Amino acid sequence: MLDALYNYNRLCGIWPEQNRIEDVLKLTINIGIVMYVLIGIILYMLHVMSDPVANITTITDSLYSAQCCSNFCFNYIGCIVLRKTSMKFFKNVCNFELFGAPSTLKKVDAHLNRNVKILVAYCFAASVSVNIYYLVTYYSWMKKHEEAYEIHHCSYACCTYYPYNYNSGISLVFHTALSAYGFILLCFTGILYICASYCGIEYMVVKIEHLKDMVSEVLIIDDPYRTLQGLKLCIRYHIHIISLADELNECYSIISTPAIFFYSATLGICFFSMTEKYTTKALLVIVGYILAAFILGVCGQKLADTSESLGFSAYSMEWYDADLSIRQYILFIITRSQKPLTYQAGSFGAFSLPVFMNIIRGAYTYMTMQSNMK
Repeated sequence: MLDALYNYNRLCGIWPEQNRIEDVLKLTINIGIVMYVLIGIILYMLHVMSDPVANITTITDSLYSAQCCSNFCFNYIGCIVLRKTSMKFFKNVCNFELFGAPSTLKKVDAHLNRNVKILVAYCFAASVSVNIYYLVTYYSWMKKHEEAYEIHHCSYACCTYYPYNYNSGISLVFHTALSAYGFILLCFTGILYICASYCGIEYMVVKIEHLKDMVSEVLIIDDPYRTLQGLKLCIRYHIHIISLADELNECYSIISTPAIFFYSATLGICFFSMTEKYTTKALLVIVGYILAAFILGVCGQKLADTSESLGFSAYSMEWYDADLSIRQYILFIITRSQKPLTYQAGSFGAFSLPVFMNIIRGAYTYMTMQSNMK
């Protein structure tokens, strides 16, 4: 189950390989490249901000590039640090042996694998296409850039700055390959944590829907003893689902926190950049960030609504005709369902559709604020 997610996470080193030496080597190389590229991007942003002749397009490009790469780097390092916790969560959420598998499981798994491939393909294609564009137009772009102000840079998608000359010979080839790989890796891993959250929540929703079916089937059994045993199993299933929500937040709550603040800022800067001058890179960033915020908002809302609907579903059944002990167990399920399960963004609240709208409103506020300050 979730083969696409597992394969992509192992490919970029977020989840460990079978070979311990290969895993450590891949992690060391990837983290070293990512940190080196991130330092160059931040130094470039500081260099541009301190240059009196830098134009507004270059400033905004350096700002949202630094924000994007910082966010992606935070996600990448966070996912690696929490790799054991996340693998434990997915092992538990994909386990259907104890309470049985719903009839829709295979269909949902195929649907999730397809969507993960689409999301990863978009991020990979976007990062590669931006790098290819700057590769093709490199010399004319470099000449025009140096005429405006002298900043040595490569990294076609995200400009970098280092305190030494690397714009010719083997040094240029090395830095170009290094920065292109680092940028593609960051974009690739940036969407994987979104995919992981999406898949984990969808599987939890499948379990909740399965639990609702189990409760309805138990209540139509004529034998009170079998009904009571079935309800006990349902309560254990409900406790299992609640524990999965806690594991989900333990894995991705902290990593998701920047979405509340930095998504609005990044989108606002990109919108402002587009009003000044159209760039494909800004457009791709806007589409990617809005899509990520929308997925987080929809998944959080779906988890809360589905978990809360369990209580309504139990209440709508003919529980009042059952024995007192059975009614007590139904009451336990209804009472616990009144507190919906949530996907937390740290200590700053839970993801939902209103939160998604707040992110978009925040982006518009940032854009208008920059326009007024221009």
